[in-house]
Amino acid sequence: MGSEALWKSFHYAADRKPVAIFLAFFLLDLIVFALDLPLSLTLFYAVLAFFPKAMITAWNHHHQHVPTFKHSGLNMALEVMYGFQTGVLPSGWVLHHNLGHHPNYMKGAEDESAWITTKGRKLGEMEYTLRVGLLAYVFILRNMARFDAKHGKRFLKGCVLTGVLFYGLWTLNPRNAVLLFLIPPICALFGTVWFTYKHHAGLNTQVAEEASWNVLDPFYNKLTGNLGYHTAHHISCGTHWSKLPELHGRISKKIPKNLYREPGFPFPLLETLLLFKTPRRQKSL
Repeated sequence: MGSEALWKSFHYAADRKPVAIFLAFFLLDLIVFALDLPLSLTLFYAVLAFFPKAMITAWNHHHQHVPTFKHSGLNMALEVMYGFQTGVLPSGWVLHHNLGHHPNYMKGAEDESAWITTKGRKLGEMEYTLRVGLLAYVFILRNMARFDAKHGKRFLKGCVLTGVLFYGLWTLNPRNAVLLFLIPPICALFGTVWFTYKHHAGLNTQVAEEASWNVLDPFYNKLTGNLGYHTAHHISCGTHWSKLPELHGRISKKIPKNLYREPGFPFPLLETLLLFKTPRRQKSL
């Protein structure tokens, strides 16, 4: 496939730049892997690269709601790469999130990402992170048996591809395979879970416009692909991330003013370090 054909294979032009950036990060990982640097330098790179790569998880989420490419093979290749970066393997988001969390996010403890227990107790951030993180693949496997077999088959295919590639990396350099392609995605998975706590925690309601926290901070939405327009996303999860601000504008009058919040750590720190000036920010409510 030529570069022009690849360029045209995107469903939305807005995905081209993010995918190019994430591919560059993956290639950089491979370069560091191949260089076989001293342990201290490899660790330094792994820690330094973790935080910018952690943002990729939001885009993996977006991709599995609205596939990036028109060709299934390219989508699988992208998801395998995302798996090494975020800890969520191909179709993992679909099985856990699309088919699980989205239908159940207003059903309390039935939610795969439940922030509340069956007895009505609100989980703390760390308790939620450990519970949802440790059970993530348990729920994925459970949902394989509940839904269309095509999702499960695709997930297993992605697991095999990822496993074969990791084994290849392991045979070449076990230390770097673990430091660059095993530990970071595991950490990213739990970081993702921690990040999602603020999406719905404390909102026990059956009204969609009142069931999600929203963040309008431009810097946050630039890095996460408009994930801050969370009510809009849940009302129409098949809407491409680039269209969420427009959808939010149409439904914003129905969203209570107290359901807007600041992005929280680490975004203020990143904003300061990158000298990003936001034109407007909502006050904490």
